[in-house]
Amino acid sequence: MIPRLLTLAFLLVFSSLTSAQRTQPRRQPIIDVHLHNYSTDELLKNQAPNPVTGKPNGLATENAHMQATLAAMERFNIVKGVVSNNQAVGLRWKTTAPDRVIISYGFDDPSSTDLDVLRKEVPLGRVQAVGEIGSQYEGISPNDPRMEPYFALAEQLDIPFAIHMGLGPPGAAYIGYPKYRMGLSNPLLLEEVLIRHPKIASLRHACWMAHA
Repeated sequence: MIPRLLTLAFLLVFSSLTSAQRTQPRRQPIIDVHLHNYSTDELLKNQAPNPVTGKPNGLATENAHMQATLAAMERFNIVKGVVSNNQAVGLRWKTTAPDRVIISYGFDDPSSTDLDVLRKEVPLGRVQAVGEIGSQYEGISPNDPRMEPYFALAEQLDIPFAIHMGLGPPGAAYIGYPKYRMGLSNPLLLEEVLIRHPKIASLRHACWMAHA
């Protein structure tokens, strides 16, 4: 009897839907773990092409880039975006869209980064994740001892750690990244790191993808 009642209830609900409602796929929320922000100067220096069309993005100001990214997030139901590259710009994005933007602090060369910045900024909410880390572009393996303090601090502060894994741009070593080696992007290099830091909230991902 119960299965028949459930079937009848389903048919009554289904029959009340319009044809469009029946066929329209349900939009699932998306969390994008790989977004970049740019200042106006950075945009003018590097007009990254659209990865699909190959055409320049045509965005000449920081605000235009931010608004275009937020519009795309709205269109594709991207409810959260982990944004890295320029922390000062990231803070302005956070002010504009506080519920959507997660500010991440990234670097390629660990020697260029001050751990005290993270110790200070994370409790203030001005940094919410470590990344994107592209140490492979500096010829540094993820399990290099120079990376250890950053993994340890991320675990201590209980924040995600986003690291570039997988392929880089084709011919990276010949087009401006002479130290890059694809072998340094092998996810297995993270095995010992994750064993040493079991509590780390890791956002491991292959990063050669379309940027918003």
